[in-house]
Amino acid sequence: MEVIAQKYLKGLNIPMSKLANATYEITQNGFEAADGNNSKISLQVVGEGIIRVHATSNLNNLPISALEKYGFISGQPQKVDCRISQDEDKVVLCTDEMNVVVDKVTHKLTCTDSNGNLLVQSADRFGVSFRNRGYRVSLSSDKDEKYVGFGDQNRDGIEYKGKQAIMWIRNVTCYIPVPFFMSSKGYGILANTTWKHYFDMGFTDAGMCYWDVTGGNPDYYIIYGPTFARILDRYTGLTGRPPIPPVWSFGLWFLCRDDANDKEVMSNAQNFRDKDIPCDVIGLEPGWMAKYYDFSTKREWHPERFNMPSWVARGNRTFISALKRMGYKLELWECNDYDLSYEADRMAKYISTESKDPTPAAHAESSISMRE
Repeated sequence: MEVIAQKYLKGLNIPMSKLANATYEITQNGFEAADGNNSKISLQVVGEGIIRVHATSNLNNLPISALEKYGFISGQPQKVDCRISQDEDKVVLCTDEMNVVVDKVTHKLTCTDSNGNLLVQSADRFGVSFRNRGYRVSLSSDKDEKYVGFGDQNRDGIEYKGKQAIMWIRNVTCYIPVPFFMSSKGYGILANTTWKHYFDMGFTDAGMCYWDVTGGNPDYYIIYGPTFARILDRYTGLTGRPPIPPVWSFGLWFLCRDDANDKEVMSNAQNFRDKDIPCDVIGLEPGWMAKYYDFSTKREWHPERFNMPSWVARGNRTFISALKRMGYKLELWECNDYDLSYEADRMAKYISTESKDPTPAAHAESSISMRE
């Protein structure tokens, strides 16, 4: 991982941030710091227990992020009671749950809970340093602080103290990276970016966590809990609530071997029922395809392993129908260069409308029946 990170950072210059002579202006739900040279940092309360830090080095107005533009993050701040004051040395923002203090000389940000327990403390200049077309955000990290998050970023473990996390999709090892983590100190961080970036969670410096981004403008959310459940609740309130999967999806999934044929599939399915072993899904590996690892949109069943005569392909006498009668869902390994989810959703919604059942489970059932 260290070699990967060094390669990733190669050629990045690290000039210091601007804001050397910043002036602070109180806004409706926060405040802004500007230096008169188009360099600006905004701190805004956008929801209960959620503070957004947003910066630019060369624009008069803070840009709308791609995640906001396309609806992945809510761009509409909630109305939250907050109290803001400033003197010659500092700016103070308080809500019922959080307190934020920014030193006007160093521009260091310190965030505590309502009892004064430290949550987040940035390096100087809000922890932001601009780097060519990208930037770094640096926060302090306690010796015993633990981190979890980042989605399906690796398969080595779920705790990230002393590790790195590269936020870029890579086959097999990193399918669904998510730029969000939670700390054992009771807060979460969501990096609002679609650029390639990586997190260093005390790997280089045990007393510091930071993330480097190759482009765009610094933009992140501090989300207070203090419990993980509360942090996640507020995070999904910001990014959207995930739908609840159907009950069967939490059951046992059995994947048949690559060379399995229809008889072997049915034998496996019957064995689970005969032995009273609960199983909800039978899955097939790429060997079900006529062309192994067929990336086209015109896949066919393997003619020897899964003989599908045209006169039974849409009837109720296929192994697919038999699995369904036994209470199984059928899962197929598919490889594709195209996103067909829109068309699949359209078909599912059309069929569920016909059946007058709009539930997601009905959509899933309809998708299976279409393939039969």
